[in-house]
Amino acid sequence: EPVDTRKLSLALRTWSPVKGASVKKEMELISRIISIAMREWNIHLPFNPASGKHCTRPEAQDGDERNRRLEDRAPEILKQVQAGDVQRSRRKVKDMEYVLDPEISALLQAAGGEQINLLRACRYPEWFRPQRKHVTDSTVRSRKLTKAKPKTKARQRKGLRLWAIVSFAIETGLRRGEMLALQWEHLHHTKDGAYLLLPAAITKTQTERVVPLSLRAERILKTQPKASELIFNSNYEAVKTAYRRAKEKVQIQDLRMHDLRHEATSRLYENTDLRESEIGAITGHEDDRSRRRYTNIRAAHQVKRFHESRK
Repeated sequence: EPVDTRKLSLALRTWSPVKGASVKKEMELISRIISIAMREWNIHLPFNPASGKHCTRPEAQDGDERNRRLEDRAPEILKQVQAGDVQRSRRKVKDMEYVLDPEISALLQAAGGEQINLLRACRYPEWFRPQRKHVTDSTVRSRKLTKAKPKTKARQRKGLRLWAIVSFAIETGLRRGEMLALQWEHLHHTKDGAYLLLPAAITKTQTERVVPLSLRAERILKTQPKASELIFNSNYEAVKTAYRRAKEKVQIQDLRMHDLRHEATSRLYENTDLRESEIGAITGHEDDRSRRRYTNIRAAHQVKRFHESRK
């Protein structure tokens, strides 16, 4: 019995729990598999039922095209932290009053954009852990002794160094998988500056890529311990979970880690005079459509460049 491809496409759009963009990718994969089967495996079909010619793709929907960037203004988080809305600690007792340290409260009151607040949550997660308001004298003395001890800097702490990964993603535009596969042997230095030579094996496009490093990116790498051959010695799930928790602490909504790649690509357009082809070579976008999709230049910057360029 012949397959009604229009009904098949409609069913995929209606029943699929994922967005239209994901359905399109899945349909393209099915189409390629059928094409290979017809061409190389001698499986005879009158036509490819999953091709775009015979099976319509879902139309673009809200959220399919990502244009999220880091905002200069961040939500007020102090009240939420004090109320305990941000912190989800298993040690918290119901109906117990909690407060933040006065010094921490002053830091969180300081104005900051989403990047500053996100990196605060990555560097110092303990800032967002309210303490019991009413405690015994011994607990007060213990807190004073702990506070008097020298603080260990974030870059000297053991464990997942999420702040370094997030900062490096904003500076370089590397994909999460590329960063977690980076090795020290991929880092090179010249008289003009440092750069990463990504081998084809760790890039999405399976092509070698050169990524020049800014001074900030170089400083981030200098703080990384050389405990293994990997620069960022972690795994995908650990980074994913820690990043989600950091966002919850500072009330940042709808900012995926992959959106930091959009931020980095857009900043290359805004802060450098590189040609489009040069930016694409750095970010790994092989065609113009992909590069344009990852470029979301702010309106204020476009207006400024327009007036600066006028003679």
